Amino acid sequence: IVVFGALLCHTNQNIHYYDGDLQYDHLKLVQRIKVCGVVMHLVCRRFNQGEQAYTPKEIHDLTKIPQQIINQSVKELLRARLLVEIRNGKKSSFEESVVLHPIEKIEHLTYGVMIERLFGYGEDISSLAALESDMAMWKDIDIVNAEFIEKGKQIAF
Repeated sequence: IVVFGALLCHTNQNIHYYDGDLQYDHLKLVQRIKVCGVVMHLVCRRFNQGEQAYTPKEIHDLTKIPQQIINQSVKELLRARLLVEIRNGKKSSFEESVVLHPIEKIEHLTYGVMIERLFGYGEDISSLAALESDMAMWKDIDIVNAEFIEKGKQIAF
């Protein structure tokens, strides 16, 4: 009974992490990129205005995007080296103590840079790299991707 009560208490305290049945991996790629863009826009704008940085929970409250979707997009942005988490020890709970800041000058962070870094983090598959050199089609794809990223660099957060 004690274990069940503890599980129930934990679930109740963290219900916003599990709101909705939506899983990040089930979102369309374009939706995941848009959520990342919204998070980057809000964090950069708040930083540029010199105001207190957002927590992921505050971004959820502001946008009404489910908390687990915000958390996953923040993880992607951290892995892509676009954001950094800073812990503020003055807050009582861990959720309130982690704030988000841009990892570099805002002038350098654009939509195109975000796309480039999101597409670029992670490891390469060696067999795909060998296949790429054999197919002329990949060169055309790389050209289109490069043009897309360059156009995106004109869109500031």
